[in-house]
Amino acid sequence: SDFWALDRLGPDRIRWLYPFKTMIKHGICVGGGSDAPVEDPNPLYGVYSAVTRGCYEGIETCRYTSMEKLSLGEAIKLYTVNNAYLGFDDYIGGLTEGYYGDLIILDGNLNDTPDYMIKDVKVLYTILGGEIVYRKG
Repeated sequence: SDFWALDRLGPDRIRWLYPFKTMIKHGICVGGGSDAPVEDPNPLYGVYSAVTRGCYEGIETCRYTSMEKLSLGEAIKLYTVNNAYLGFDDYIGGLTEGYYGDLIILDGNLNDTPDYMIKDVKVLYTILGGEIVYRKG
């Protein structure tokens, strides 16, 4: 939805739009999120956007911000361990003994998924506190 950004910010300022890679390089803990309900709250869309920077949609900002693309691992951390850290949550954000056991099961392996298809991967199960709270059906 950032099609408007170049027109409003101009080519000199657009390169600072979502400078996640630069922030991480400087030791800043960056969390992921959406602008829901204005945007789709699906975190896989956020991971997709962080990895591709709109380059597959032909968004003009990609030309100016592609240096800020994150690796898949970096993008996943935005929505897991980083958000837990930023929210002062000691028992979520990872698969660790003593944690709540919050996780999702996907219909594909993100490591084997081409970047342009990350947003198309579907959640099959959501597990919170070790209990299935969502089952695609």
